Amino acid sequence: MFKPGVMSSLPQPIVNFMIVGAQKAGTTTLWSYLDDHPDTCMAWGREVHLFDLMDTPYVQRERLDQFYAGYFQHFNGEALRGESTPAYLFHPTALTEIRRYNPDMKLIVLLRDPIERALSHYAMERAQGHERWPLWLALVLEAPRLWWHRLTPGPRIRPMFYSYASRGLYRRQLRRVFALFRREQVLIVDSRELQEKHIETLQRVYRFLGLHEMTPEPAPRRRFVTRDKVQPGLISRLWLSLRLGRERRWYQRGRFDQL
Repeated sequence: MFKPGVMSSLPQPIVNFMIVGAQKAGTTTLWSYLDDHPDTCMAWGREVHLFDLMDTPYVQRERLDQFYAGYFQHFNGEALRGESTPAYLFHPTALTEIRRYNPDMKLIVLLRDPIERALSHYAMERAQGHERWPLWLALVLEAPRLWWHRLTPGPRIRPMFYSYASRGLYRRQLRRVFALFRREQVLIVDSRELQEKHIETLQRVYRFLGLHEMTPEPAPRRRFVTRDKVQPGLISRLWLSLRLGRERRWYQRGRFDQL
């Protein structure tokens, strides 16, 4: 997994900042911009999925940096080492494990309209073969499916496939973040601003991380294009409005400090 000598050249803990979610909210775009910064070293392969696999024999808590070393073989003395795994924000124990690994970790959370996020999530799972039900039925079955998979043995990552509306309950997830990390360790970014005001937004990210501010290249359109579109029917629209209407209004106000 890692080359001899890599561990000895890497500071420990290796990772000192993360993009932890939300899924389908622009995490790939932000990862790519941070990967371009000369003072950051981003984990190879983008999504590492380490702290959402802590309940499996695959990961040993006392050897996390050894695990990480394989993702940083390209490290060249950069001041910051980061990774992006959007499942961490929603996973029930990942944030606790992250704090245990590095209490000083800086976290970046991206938010997107929760209903748009749910539709994009569903389309992605259909395209990847994880979802076989039509949208309206997948939404109705979401709660019992998540409940069933939490009771059955195995990695707790599997229920993540079906959490279309649940992942859009941002305030609940952010309360968990702030119960574990100081406010100054967390930056919340609106995906609309990353798309529409990407230079100003990235400068804010750089300041948060303590990086020197640079002017990024003009954003290629492909960084913001999503091909996973789906048109909800009447039942789906009603269900999403019922589940996520209040969360959408909170998101649209943009007052993310008001939880």
